[in-house]
Amino acid sequence: AEALLWLGRKAEVLASWEYVKGFQRDDGLVPFAILPDSAGTTSMVSGRYPLVVDGRGAVFEHWVPGNPLRTLANVTFLLLADAIGSQTGNRAWLQAQAPSLRKAAEWLLTQITPDGLMRGGGFYVERPTRLEFDGINQCYSAHALALAADMLDKAGEPTTAGRCRAAVKTLTAAFRTRFWAGDHCVEYIHPEHGPISHH
Repeated sequence: AEALLWLGRKAEVLASWEYVKGFQRDDGLVPFAILPDSAGTTSMVSGRYPLVVDGRGAVFEHWVPGNPLRTLANVTFLLLADAIGSQTGNRAWLQAQAPSLRKAAEWLLTQITPDGLMRGGGFYVERPTRLEFDGINQCYSAHALALAADMLDKAGEPTTAGRCRAAVKTLTAAFRTRFWAGDHCVEYIHPEHGPISHH
């Protein structure tokens, strides 16, 4: 979408934004996939993993056990909002998005553990799947929340903006202490097996 903005195709990007925004749940979660032709169905992936598509065609939970992509949609939703706001300079547009941006950021905040780790694999699915805390997701979530804080300030949402900035500090501090193993980065932290940096 950001590439399309660079190409001057703003109308398409804004139309896509409005379409996706229309699927955001009341709790702020954005679907990571929208499959209108499969609305209201449940199918089995590889014969054993359920893919649940809600009545409108939105998919909120990945079929891989552990739901590794749970933060993907909200992180990219915030990144795209920043791209649109930055490239168009349209403050009125940004202010009109305030309710959706606030809800998206607040949902993301609920995924941070008490010790500062962001749940979910974030951006991709591997074999074995990265469960539960992924270094890339930790960084991009902090980045997205930092951008959200700036956008929310401009949109007149200072309380959530402050919570986002506090979360960025928490995520950054946890990354420095939990994802560095003396001379190399930890790829992810498994909920049972701990830090994983070699396969």
